[in-house]
Amino acid sequence: MISSRLDWFVESNGVLHNSQAGFRRKRNTTDHIVQLELDIKEGFSQKESTVAVYLDICKAYDCVWIHGLLFKLASIGVKGCLLGWISNFLTCRVLCVRIGNHLSEFKDVKTGVPQGAVLSPPHFNIMLYDFPSFPPRIKKLLFTDDITIYARVKKFMQAEIILQPCLEKIRLWGRKWKFRFSGEKSTAMVSTRATHNPGDDPLLFISGQRLRTVRISLFL
Repeated sequence: MISSRLDWFVESNGVLHNSQAGFRRKRNTTDHIVQLELDIKEGFSQKESTVAVYLDICKAYDCVWIHGLLFKLASIGVKGCLLGWISNFLTCRVLCVRIGNHLSEFKDVKTGVPQGAVLSPPHFNIMLYDFPSFPPRIKKLLFTDDITIYARVKKFMQAEIILQPCLEKIRLWGRKWKFRFSGEKSTAMVSTRATHNPGDDPLLFISGQRLRTVRISLFL
């Protein structure tokens, strides 16, 4: 009931960006796949390559800053009994580990939204409602905690100039809301018809780590 009410409020007030397709009615992963495919093909028609960055948030649901989430809920207009109920649901939680008949000491849960709870996906969407915006030539695709940004370029070096400031903006946003992006699990993908030269791969970094680059060469 609370989840349905919260979804209605968020959608009625246009809280989430159109690029967010995760756990929203009449939206799914196909929306993003089709959008990216169309942009890649349009780029090919204009002799451009598409450089996309797929970002991984470290332990996304477990690292949600609870007080930051409550602040964002209040900032979008969730208040009164509903905000109080959500606050009680997320705070003062404890956990322990059970092995056989033995229980560990109880520990306070200070961060994170409960894994598997019906409220966790909409809560995470709200945590990302103010995800950074970029110039029109740079597009973003969000599916809850899966984040993709991409741009079409004539030369791969342009991707460094265009996308790296965006990655830095994302890093600073994550730092503000206590999210950390994994450079090891994040990846850059180049869709191109140009001849493969490893030395041409764009140098892109997140959290001080260079992103691994995957090149898809298409000659259709």
